[in-house]
Amino acid sequence: MWTKWNKIRGRFIKWRLKPIRVFCFHQTSDNFDPNVYCKPDWIPSCFLKEFILRLQKEGYEFISLEEAHRHIKEDFFRYKKYAVLTADDGLKCQAEIIPWLEEQNIPITLFVDLETLDGQTCTMPVKNYFQITNLEEEKMHALKLFLTWEQLSVLNYTALTIAMHGLKHDSVQSINELDFEQQVEKCKQELTKLKLNVIPFFAYPYGAHSHCNDVTLRKKGVIPVLADGYENYNDSNVIHREILEYIYKCQNHQS
Repeated sequence: MWTKWNKIRGRFIKWRLKPIRVFCFHQTSDNFDPNVYCKPDWIPSCFLKEFILRLQKEGYEFISLEEAHRHIKEDFFRYKKYAVLTADDGLKCQAEIIPWLEEQNIPITLFVDLETLDGQTCTMPVKNYFQITNLEEEKMHALKLFLTWEQLSVLNYTALTIAMHGLKHDSVQSINELDFEQQVEKCKQELTKLKLNVIPFFAYPYGAHSHCNDVTLRKKGVIPVLADGYENYNDSNVIHREILEYIYKCQNHQS
């Protein structure tokens, strides 16, 4: 009985609410440089631009993550098609795409890992991909890939927002509640020192999370952000995202 009722309710929600699509990307550039970028996390910048322009032609309006959350929370009917652009890990290539986004009047949210902003630290996925074994090599890759505190602080695009992606791209799924709460608090305190628009959203590293993580974030007034490929209707407790690297690989039939 409840299963049937939930299906009917789900169809009614989808009838009255057009979904809001939130997209995420990581590394992008005109050409792939194997000495800089990690192939699984990379998409061509031409694909990113063409994808955005195609969505606009299909009637999508790009809005900020905060505005999207307000729509998800408040809309009873939603006939307009909305999309949101986000990027993870605080990478230099993401800043390089901002002038084009500004020309198109497209907001973007950067989810940054706190410790990579020192200019010397790489995320674990990068260290694993390049098989980094010493601090000198790690610093070399960090300088190529990641934004520093200074570089991030001078970004002056008014439609740019900054949000949390943890300390060092470590999975938070298995850490205890107190440690996670302290991590979130440190991220909030450090990022608010930037003279930028920092917003209370937390994208889980690797997308891994637990119910306890969700409860902790909501208790602190922070919205959990997932990378599960779903669209957003009316569940304002969480933001779902679609990964552009996956969409790119599917469209190009890449493994």
